[in-house]
Amino acid sequence: MIVYYRLCSIASTNPSPVFQEDKFKLNELCLRSFVKAFADIKPKVVVLGDYCDYLEGEMLERELPFEYVYKPTKIGINETCLLQYDLASKQDDELILFLECDYMWNPDLDVKKYLEGIKKLGLVSPYDHLNYYLDREAHSNMCQIELVDDHHFRSTETCTMTFGLRRDVFMDNLEIFKKYGYLDHDVWLDIAKKGQKLFCPIPSFATHMVRDFLAPSVDWKKLWKQ
Repeated sequence: MIVYYRLCSIASTNPSPVFQEDKFKLNELCLRSFVKAFADIKPKVVVLGDYCDYLEGEMLERELPFEYVYKPTKIGINETCLLQYDLASKQDDELILFLECDYMWNPDLDVKKYLEGIKKLGLVSPYDHLNYYLDREAHSNMCQIELVDDHHFRSTETCTMTFGLRRDVFMDNLEIFKKYGYLDHDVWLDIAKKGQKLFCPIPSFATHMVRDFLAPSVDWKKLWKQ
């Protein structure tokens, strides 16, 4: 398995529930949660640091115990997204995770079950997006439920750009990923047209750190205070 971790020092326009005025602290919090969740996996990690400086480099040295390569860039969100796809297309790991730096992982869950979900289902976001249950124009209230390694996964129409997939699914849809870059809605709709469903876990293995859209049924505040 290989992880592409897109790290950026620029604050998101989506307000975070914590450290909204300090992106470095938010990045540190989320990285620590990733490390804790994947401690038993010890994945290879490629960090794409966009508009980062020596502080982020020091943070990686201090906080990231896994084998990693750090690639600083100043090319922007779309180009780093395309870069990770290009790099991933040249490696042969069975499982690929594309992760963004403002996601907090839930260390109370066994992340191996998330990886088993990817192996069986092909394409899985770790994020049970609250908007799946709020916006009926974008998201249906009908879904397919699968049980993988004693964890539930539901189908969904779309997700963000933090997701995992099998290499065969990635290569089959590489041109679609390249077409849309970091744009996260139409890419999933086009992939679905080719017959590949998108799934997410219940409960969530991670949450986008956006104030009003934290994944449901998990006490994220308790986790980040730890």
